[in-house]
Amino acid sequence: MPETQVSISLPSEPVIRWAIVKAVQLVLRV
Repeated sequence: MPETQVSISLPSEPVIRWAIVKAVQLVLRV
């Protein structure tokens, strides 16, 4: 797996990463 895809997949903006974490928490809750 190329590292470029990983870099693109992972958002560098902390706000986006926070939103993703919140979304994951909601999914785990359900």
